[in-house]
Amino acid sequence: MSSAAPLPTTRSLDIWFKTNLDRVTAQLALYTPLKKVTYRSKPWCSDLLSLIRKGYNSALRSSKQDRFDAALLSSARAARTAYFKAIKKAKREHWSSFLASATPQTVWTAKKFAIGGPPPPFRELPGASTPPELNKALLDHFFPGEPARGFDTILLPFGNCPALMAEEIARALACSSPSSAPGPDITPNSV
Repeated sequence: MSSAAPLPTTRSLDIWFKTNLDRVTAQLALYTPLKKVTYRSKPWCSDLLSLIRKGYNSALRSSKQDRFDAALLSSARAARTAYFKAIKKAKREHWSSFLASATPQTVWTAKKFAIGGPPPPFRELPGASTPPELNKALLDHFFPGEPARGFDTILLPFGNCPALMAEEIARALACSSPSSAPGPDITPNSV
């Protein structure tokens, strides 16, 4: 009979778990970013602004609960003013520090920030500077008029076919609906 390994004790299991948990936590902290920076991130936002925003939201909720209390209402207005002034100040300071540390590689980023967004998709259309001209240019481009066509391009003569008789044409028109779609000559069947 073979001897089985002894079962681990609670203490040895706790030590093993803590050691491996510390290793995994250290690896996660090393390779996992705490905050994913996206193009919508606000680099000017700070912990101070978060505290001011929380104070503003708290004052706003209080003023909404008791709408007739003038002191709560003025407190909410003052908190709102302070919050928006703090945002403007943080943006201004961030922009100044960004421009002070600008390099040749970040000049285009500064240009994008200064414009305030991507450029418009339609820069300009030739010969269209006013809205009516722009409207006409777009309509002419996307919905051009039909080219003038003559009957010679539509009805080609067939040399080996007999000529159509008036009775055949009358029978074909009698079978067709008078309100159906017109043919290439834009003449409805009712005519």
